[in-house]
Amino acid sequence: MSLDLTKLTPAPWHVEKAWSEIVGEVWQVMGPRGLVGKFLQEQNAEECCLARNAFDVMTRRGWNPRCCGPRGWIVQHEANYDVDETPADVVPGVFWPDPFTALVEADKWYKEHVEA
Repeated sequence: MSLDLTKLTPAPWHVEKAWSEIVGEVWQVMGPRGLVGKFLQEQNAEECCLARNAFDVMTRRGWNPRCCGPRGWIVQHEANYDVDETPADVVPGVFWPDPFTALVEADKWYKEHVEA
């Protein structure tokens, strides 16, 4: 079974606070085309957005997160290799606490420092 990327709601996603007459305060996940979903807890909405945005970076750029033990996570690009034949780090020397944050933050850094 293959994944049809055309069926995914486009990224980026973000969270907006809203009000529901039934449950009160909710957090809406919004994409470029509008509402994607609603959550009762802000953290759940933020994690949903982070995961979707990280998946977007992986599919769009071809980057991969790699765990470096207690130091955290780095992001590598398989098409770029260091002299020792290992994939090059997208942001050298920077570690993040989880793979989703690593991908999203590396993408931000790359846009500001390389593509700018």
